[in-house]
Amino acid sequence: MSKINNQSNSLYNIEFVQDISHETAANYSGGADFTFDGTGDIVLFKDPGQQGQRIGYLNTAIGESINVGLFPDGTDTTFNDTASSFIVNEGTWEFSTDVDGGGNTGILAANTLGDFLENDDAVTSITRIA
Repeated sequence: MSKINNQSNSLYNIEFVQDISHETAANYSGGADFTFDGTGDIVLFKDPGQQGQRIGYLNTAIGESINVGLFPDGTDTTFNDTASSFIVNEGTWEFSTDVDGGGNTGILAANTLGDFLENDDAVTSITRIA
């Protein structure tokens, strides 16, 4: 007769299995992932006050710059120089008015939302810095 294991089948009960952050997951998965559903570590909106079409970025590693106008496959997102507002769900981000961190820049911290104000319709790239 065999014994039945009555332990939970949860992965968290297995030694060395743990939940990881989005940033750590990015380092394992290799790069940025885009979504238009409004979820993600940072979400950009085409209109002020977190209104209008939105684009979110997931699994972005620290130090990685993203051209907001292009998907990873090179197709157009229609977001270059059109973002007016944002929500930062996690991480600290630098936005830039030029590709790869050039031009006017600013810092967006975790758990904030707002409008780009003087950089309205000017954001070209974002970089996760923490």
